[in-house]
Amino acid sequence: MNLRKDGRVYEPAEDSWLLCATLERAATRFPELRGAVLEVGTGSGIVALTLAALGGVVTATDLNPHAIALARRNARVAGHHIEFLQGDLFEPVG
Repeated sequence: MNLRKDGRVYEPAEDSWLLCATLERAATRFPELRGAVLEVGTGSGIVALTLAALGGVVTATDLNPHAIALARRNARVAGHHIEFLQGDLFEPVG
């Protein structure tokens, strides 16, 4: 996955990549788990992008407006439709 970066947004580290790999394995093993997903604290959008690529209908939130802008760019480049909402934790969807 090729992600754009922004110094104002948390850059995915090893734990982010490990989570994405785990989600990919879980989706392969348990396809019935695919569906609607809410990601809180999306950052660059790496997890949201992974879930969308696996067929999930994804809504992602972040408090940081720079993170939302970056995640939207990353989703657009990857060709995924993800709803990104700015706000604190669950506030944007509550």
